[in-house]
Amino acid sequence: MRLKGKYVNRILILPFMCFWMLSVAQKKENSASPTLSGKILYAQHCMTCHQADGAGAQNMIPTLSKTDFVLGNKARLINILLNGLNGEITVNSVVYGNEMPSQALLNDGEIAAILTYIRNNFGNKAGPVTVQEVKKIRASIKKQILIVYLSRTNNTRAIAEMIQRNVGGTLAPLELVTPYPANYHATVQQVVKENETGYLPPLKTKIDSIGKYNIVFVGFPTWDMKMPPPMKSFLKQYDLRGKTVIPFNTNAGYGVGSGFQSVKELCPNSKVMEGFSIQGGIERDGVLFVMKGEKAKEAETEVKKWIRKVMAR
Repeated sequence: MRLKGKYVNRILILPFMCFWMLSVAQKKENSASPTLSGKILYAQHCMTCHQADGAGAQNMIPTLSKTDFVLGNKARLINILLNGLNGEITVNSVVYGNEMPSQALLNDGEIAAILTYIRNNFGNKAGPVTVQEVKKIRASIKKQILIVYLSRTNNTRAIAEMIQRNVGGTLAPLELVTPYPANYHATVQQVVKENETGYLPPLKTKIDSIGKYNIVFVGFPTWDMKMPPPMKSFLKQYDLRGKTVIPFNTNAGYGVGSGFQSVKELCPNSKVMEGFSIQGGIERDGVLFVMKGEKAKEAETEVKKWIRKVMAR
């Protein structure tokens, strides 16, 4: 069967018409989605404190209506959501001191959507916050994070990698000029002696430009109920004054010992945050790497909760 004239034209044009109509509909949907999803995300993550109308709570939680924090510099606003707030701020001549937790675990699109919604509701009218703007600022924050860790059975390493997945940053495993013996009991004897004498083993690991990092995570297992000597070497060797230091630990079930207290003592001019500790392997009993399967999932859930708290700085 042969088709002629206008019938052929209709058949040829119809697919292009459908494609054009679908494209227009998709553009409308995409343009509306930031506000729509922003409203939902605001209800999930912000409304408990800032209330449905953005009014906050008198003398406790600042309003989101017509303030310079909301309508002003977008970079500052994005930073607040990524880093949280801890300390006094003045909003519309009122001083607030309550802590705001970091929302860094939200992705770039979610943060952009929330901020766009806030900047166009509660009496506000301002330009949108784009995903690209959030991505740029998050990238700059990630460059300021260093994650230093010591790991013998890879459990502390696994926690370090979980931290990196959630906040970014540079991983820096500590290696020694002269490694510890492979034999567990020989290592225990050596560590006990090092603790008794105060010996600090020289590090093979070198950190370039420590000054460029604002946040330093330090992770270590519990050895002899103390911080391992190599981590002491790191904290003695590098000047962390003025930085935020965040410790984390794995152990055989006996806890962190004096490890976190040692961080505070070795970093007297740093802001030392609440540490994270979790049970790992028990090398003495031949139980080595355990951060896998359900244990890894449970650990990452706990790490995320902890990060939300400590990254509000």
